[in-house]
Amino acid sequence: MNKIYLLPFAVMLWVSPAEAQFVSPIQSGDCSAGDFVTGYSTTGARQCDTPAGGSPGGSTGDIQYNNAGAFGGRAPSGNGTSVATTTGAQTSGRCVEIDANGNHIAAAAGCATSTSVGFAPVSWIPGTDVNNAIVFVAPAALTITGIRARIVAAVGTTATISVIKAASGTACTTGAGTNLIAASGTVDANTASTTNQTVTLAGGGAPSLSAGDTACLQTANGASFLAGNGAGNITIAYTVP
Repeated sequence: MNKIYLLPFAVMLWVSPAEAQFVSPIQSGDCSAGDFVTGYSTTGARQCDTPAGGSPGGSTGDIQYNNAGAFGGRAPSGNGTSVATTTGAQTSGRCVEIDANGNHIAAAAGCATSTSVGFAPVSWIPGTDVNNAIVFVAPAALTITGIRARIVAAVGTTATISVIKAASGTACTTGAGTNLIAASGTVDANTASTTNQTVTLAGGGAPSLSAGDTACLQTANGASFLAGNGAGNITIAYTVP
């Protein structure tokens, strides 16, 4: 018949008489100083182990992390008392949004930037030579976004206008400066129309000016403007930065 043997810790085992000879009480014995008991072997022998540890990494206030099996420390970015968590891919250049669970996650689009928009108009009336007319001097680095012209009265003969940029110390002329209109294009001042003339910009469609650069008008038909009845306007649009 089967017998019941009572072992320490109130453990009850059902064993047959044939198996009873293999049951032995848990052996006694102390662990070494500083060790702790991790369990008992199949023979009932007490098993001991020495606790492992290490000194914190980094400096006071650092957040601890696993540095190849040792403690490492990283300084927090601020003086807050909470550690932010994140989820999902982290994409450079994205703003941070906080989801319903308090995670700091990358926004779906890039951060919005503040852009100032400016307009610089220059007009002429009959009997005015537009050659060398200064449209503006750039107060800061900027990008030209458009050049539009409205000719309300034709000059009466061939009359074209180039829009030129030149750095400080450089003559704002067709030869010395840089045309802001693609393919050395011009505005036709001898075609009166209620429709604006929109030119194609040089510089891949977004020519830039550095702070101190000058935008000016150039024409080889100055005498025609002086003698003619032309009137119109050219407006340069730009953004900063």
